[in-house]
Amino acid sequence: MTAVPADAIAVDLGGTSVRIARVGVDGHLLGDAVRRAVGRTTTRADVVEIVVDACRELAVPHPDHVAVAIPSFVLDDQTMAECPSIPALTGSDLGGLLSDATGAGRVHIFPDIACAALAEQRLGTGVGSSRFVCVALGTGANAGAVVNGMPVATAFGCLGDAGHVLVDPDGPACPCGGRGCLESITSGWALARDGAALGLATAAEVTRAAQAGDVRATRLLTRAGVMLGRACATWSAMIWPDTIAVAGGLSGAGELLLAPARAEMHRVGAPYIVDGIRLMTATLGDEATLVGAGLLTT
Repeated sequence: MTAVPADAIAVDLGGTSVRIARVGVDGHLLGDAVRRAVGRTTTRADVVEIVVDACRELAVPHPDHVAVAIPSFVLDDQTMAECPSIPALTGSDLGGLLSDATGAGRVHIFPDIACAALAEQRLGTGVGSSRFVCVALGTGANAGAVVNGMPVATAFGCLGDAGHVLVDPDGPACPCGGRGCLESITSGWALARDGAALGLATAAEVTRAAQAGDVRATRLLTRAGVMLGRACATWSAMIWPDTIAVAGGLSGAGELLLAPARAEMHRVGAPYIVDGIRLMTATLGDEATLVGAGLLTT
């Protein structure tokens, strides 16, 4: 890889906030990030202005290279796919807008899952892994892969909508329009749905109840883990990973989620593939996406 200019910028455009940081010659972040709030009423012009102002604040008014992690997908024409968290960005050429506004020589837009996966492979749980999968289980579910140090892009800049692989054909309906996909069972909103019958309003409450010994809450996490194991077996047949790391809020359940996932992955997966897989918790936390965008400036 070529060395990145000292005036590169990484941007993590999340659903509720955007963080912008300087990037060093090795792709690592320099200093604290600038953070600004965004949301459903944020316009394209707002996003551009936030990034431009942050570049000035970081003393890099005209960066040579900008890498942006987005909560969406990148279409073949380099425009953004549907962006529910910031609807005004749907269909936008955000890279072009930022290039014009900052004068940057290169602006690249990447799905946030691709950035997080790269960060975990280079600096987190996946260090030393040549074939790596990162599963993000937060409000929703998705997964990214890194093979030989580079993100795998099978569709729209990443591993596609991997959180919607089928894990239970008789399972619940999902807002995606499918039924029984991983996100419909193993995600924050799905656990909140199932936990409501137990008086548990969020996935975090389900996790805390299970950790305190609540049998019914433990069953919910066990079911979620079993479905995660099936998804891991499916992804593994295509990617042959040596390591799978689970990130996001649900990863806080630890072995309550991972133990049943491992057991199911080995029950249903091809032994010659899954026997070589480490299934672990990711380590970089909320910083992974911004760090990954920084690494992608190299």
